Amino acid sequence: MDTDVTLSIREPGATPEQLEVLTGMLREELLALNVANVRPAHAGVAPDGTLAVDAPATSGMIVSVPQTEPLLAALLDVVSQWIARTNGRSVVFVHEDESLEFSQLEPEADARLIYDWVHRRDGG
Repeated sequence: MDTDVTLSIREPGATPEQLEVLTGMLREELLALNVANVRPAHAGVAPDGTLAVDAPATSGMIVSVPQTEPLLAALLDVVSQWIARTNGRSVVFVHEDESLEFSQLEPEADARLIYDWVHRRDGG
């Protein structure tokens, strides 16, 4: 059975076009995991009186993956490695009712964060 994980890329000062490029780059790396699907996330209608860009089309995606511990951990690991190659970016994961934000942490801290998050999701 597949489960959906929403990813949102954050980079201070980035334009919507830059976020779209970054999202595409991360999407390509995620597709190498043989995930079921990677598609743009849409935030819906902007509140009245606000100016909005369809930000999810530029910085958000929904990744459908089989709900297995190894694939969820691999997904988190790919994102962690992607962030480690950048400066100032972060990625927010949302799965069901829980979120997790990655920024440039130490690899050991990322590994522990991944392990703990996946095991909570798996009930272990």
